[in-house]
Formats: sequence, structure tokens, C-alpha cells
Amino acid sequence: MTYEEFLRFVSSPFWWLSVLVAAIIANLITFAVKAALDRAFAAASTTWRVRRTAQVAKTNALIDELSKDPTDLIMASHRIVSGELKSAVSVIFAILATILAFITPEEVVSRPGGQITMLILALVFMMVGLMSARILDAQRRIMTDANRRRKSVMTTPSGSPPGTGAST
Repeated sequence: MTYEEFLRFVSSPFWWLSVLVAAIIANLITFAVKAALDRAFAAASTTWRVRRTAQVAKTNALIDELSKDPTDLIMASHRIVSGELKSAVSVIFAILATILAFITPEEVVSRPGGQITMLILALVFMMVGLMSARILDAQRRIMTDANRRRKSVMTTPSGSPPGTGAST
């Protein structure tokens, strides 16, 4: 179709009538679907709000529990450090698998899917490392908040640690 044919087609009454009919049909469909979509989005919003409130309450309860006992705080710290090491090792394995996918001997690469298998393995290692890093970040935030709350409980109203002789 040339440019002149296109202009002739767009300027024809048939084109304008088809645009008008399409707009009316789209408007009717939107009117029919709008109520159902509004109900679905309202339910999803309520569900998300309830789930988020429960998650915040659970996190606050965990922070309270960790801030009460320094042993629990130390154990949580050890679990986080252990998880960070596992995450780093997983990322290192992903890098090694990627390197091996490109420098393996011909007999390994020539097999059907040999290089692809190594790249998939690297992708799996990387995903495991990144997901555990994300989880560890949330745990680290909880532990930091528990440590802050513990320090604020440990200080007296005057701001000095207990037993230093500062009077209120």
C-alpha cells in the first residue's frame, strides 16, 4: 500500500465509521467488565493489606523475642553469617560453572547440550545465591532492629548505661 492509497483509505467514510463502531464496542466491553474488575482489585487489595499487617506483626514479635535475650541475638547473627557464606559460595560456583561452560574440552562441549547444561547449572547457582542474599537481607534488618531495641532498653532515661552512677 502506497502513501496515497493509505491517505485515500483514511479519508474515506468507511474508515471513520469503522473507527466509531470499534470505539462504541470497546466502550460497551469496558462498561461490562469494569464492575467485575473493581471487585477483583478490591479483594486483592484487602488480601494484600491483611497479609502485610500479619507479616509486620510477626516481624515485630520476632524483634521483641530477639531483643530480650542476647544469646538469641548472637545465634541469629551466626545464622546470618553462615547464610552469607553459603550465598557467596553459590555465586562463586555460578561463576566457575560459567567459565567451565566455555573452556571445557571438545568431547564435553560436542555432546548434545553439554555447554547448555553448564550454563543452566550456572544460572541455578546464581539464582540460589541471589535468593538467599535477599532472605539474608531481611533477616539482617530484623536483627539490626532487635539490637537497636535491646540497646534502647539497656540505657537509662538519662541516656547513660545502667550502673555508671548517672542519676535521673
